[in-house]
Amino acid sequence: MTTLVELFNEAARSELRKRVVVCDADAEWTLGELDLLSDSLAKFFIEKYGAKKGNCIGIYMNKCAYYVLAYTAALKAGCAYLPLDISYPQTLLTEILKEISPVVICSTADHVARLPGKF
Repeated sequence: MTTLVELFNEAARSELRKRVVVCDADAEWTLGELDLLSDSLAKFFIEKYGAKKGNCIGIYMNKCAYYVLAYTAALKAGCAYLPLDISYPQTLLTEILKEISPVVICSTADHVARLPGKF
């Protein structure tokens, strides 16, 4: 069975690598650039936080280019990703994080203050 990461890697090594695949107000990346950036972030998750297959990585930010980067990197690290909506009430967010215990949460400066102390 072919995985999503295998399909992504195959596309990133083809002529498609030159195509812009992510574009918002803050970033514009080709598939090749997203591949390199997500490889780097996946390596960071693994080396800094000990992320490994079977772990979960939380993503707590607005839907943007960096969300796509974090999602792709989580998959490349062999992890599941946990989408955490920024509109969740504090109690629900805390409950979810307590239950799931992601190895790391990828967030942005404007949202990180809402995360419980452990994260």
